[in-house]
Amino acid sequence: METVSGTVDAIGGGPEPGHTQPFFVNDLLDNTTYTIQATLQVVSDNAYWYVDDNVTLSDEALMKAADVFEAKIRPDMVKFLGDIRKPGVDGDPRLTVLHTPLRAADGYFGSSDEYPRSIHPHSNEREMIYMDASRLTPGTSAYLSVLAHELQHAIHWNQDGGEDAWINEGMSELAKEQVGYNAYFVDSFLRRPDVQLNFWPDDIGASAPHYGASSLFMAYLAQHYGGYQAMGDLVRQQADGIEGVELYLSEYGASFEQVFKDWAVANYLDADSGPYGYADRAVKVRSVRPVFTELEETDSMPQFAARYYDLRLPEGDYVLEFAGDATVAQVGTQCHSGNQCWWSGLGDSIDSMLTRDLDLTGLTEATLEFWTWYEIEEGWDYAYVSVSNDGGVTWEILEGRQTTAEDPVGNNYGSGFTADSGRWVQESMDLSRFAGEMVQLRFEYVTDDAVNLDGFVVDDIAVPELGLFDDAETVGDWTAAGFQLINNELAQKFALQLIEFGMDGSSAVREVNLDDDNVGEARLAGFGKALENVVLVVTPLTRGTYMPARYTLSITAGGDG
Repeated sequence: METVSGTVDAIGGGPEPGHTQPFFVNDLLDNTTYTIQATLQVVSDNAYWYVDDNVTLSDEALMKAADVFEAKIRPDMVKFLGDIRKPGVDGDPRLTVLHTPLRAADGYFGSSDEYPRSIHPHSNEREMIYMDASRLTPGTSAYLSVLAHELQHAIHWNQDGGEDAWINEGMSELAKEQVGYNAYFVDSFLRRPDVQLNFWPDDIGASAPHYGASSLFMAYLAQHYGGYQAMGDLVRQQADGIEGVELYLSEYGASFEQVFKDWAVANYLDADSGPYGYADRAVKVRSVRPVFTELEETDSMPQFAARYYDLRLPEGDYVLEFAGDATVAQVGTQCHSGNQCWWSGLGDSIDSMLTRDLDLTGLTEATLEFWTWYEIEEGWDYAYVSVSNDGGVTWEILEGRQTTAEDPVGNNYGSGFTADSGRWVQESMDLSRFAGEMVQLRFEYVTDDAVNLDGFVVDDIAVPELGLFDDAETVGDWTAAGFQLINNELAQKFALQLIEFGMDGSSAVREVNLDDDNVGEARLAGFGKALENVVLVVTPLTRGTYMPARYTLSITAGGDG
């Protein structure tokens, strides 16, 4: 067991090789937490290298990994993006790298470890990443690639702890490229380009094309807007998701939607210069819908995704007609009654609250009743109903028929709603212990930093003993922080672009104008004469929803050219 590239004396009193201690580890396949015992084998200038006591890894292999980490990976990434939290929750500037068998992941960064155990019961109370010891050999390219990916997550958490997963994962893939390792998932995306860029699935097995999309988008962003050296500015941007990218792009006079449209074309055309290509890689979408004759179809697709139609039509002129839905739902249900209901919103690392006062002073018993619909990342994200009788200093979480006290990974603060309700369900909670008091009532939705789904919706809130019935048609006495009163309808936006390939080998891009109802047409003149083929790129562009966009597309012969 070795100390490399320095000594533990550099931090004064840190653990030495041979030190053994327990660690919490997450099973990402079944969403549970278990404990292992691990021994510190190597200490380097900026990291502790622990190994599960049920695993054998040589000091030589670990020292090789530590040397590359200290000489190349860490200094390049710190210069590029910034550093991890130092000295951190444990008062120690070193990162912990734990090697243990993992299921469903080659590695992960645990943000819960950044908190004291009084806040998160499964925290290891340190800056920490986990490496799979069953499939990865320390010091190999595969191992170092994962190490670099996870280090970016640790850095990102310190620079902007609330970032959406799609940006965080894309930056991890980009960062490992910048220190010399390949991004593995781009081909998965190019084979399936109609995945929503700003969404991260809760099924690990479905994540490969999302990794590829985020990775490629970040590479495109870096090449065209500021260079790789400017990506640290995006990492440090405190606004999250699309809003954060938009603020970053504002320095370059660009909007997120325009960049997304250009990126969608670039992924097919990959031009040698300009906005429709990449300077340092060859990119070509592998999934297109060939069209050899007249067409009429109705279909749907995710927001901020791209679908490609390759029109290779018989000689002549054609008319392309498009009609997209004018609106789209925000969540996968309608309000329980009336036109409006309360919605938690969606996002990673959010804490949405909806609060009001209740005067129970004249009562001896009381009951809270409401209807709810929810789709929440099971075991990781939770919604709560709580009451305060001391002016909001402390809150008591209420139990209900649909809530659970199970806490598989330490994220449940009491008795919360999680998973998928499947339908609107009526909930009833006893308020009798607060009878005779002035209290505050709160609905709350808390997500972690990885995956988020449609969220938590509430309607028809009642306390029958008070004669209170709130159908959520107006804000009323509620104070919302993150919650929104919605009619579950957003304006749907689309962009249609045509990549026209001439018989002479030329190419040109033009956009199809759509009216306010998402209806438009384009004339395609000269197939077999001036035009060899035309690729239609369809991109829905509505923010704030994971619901798909529907459209009808037709291509018919005719037109005056």
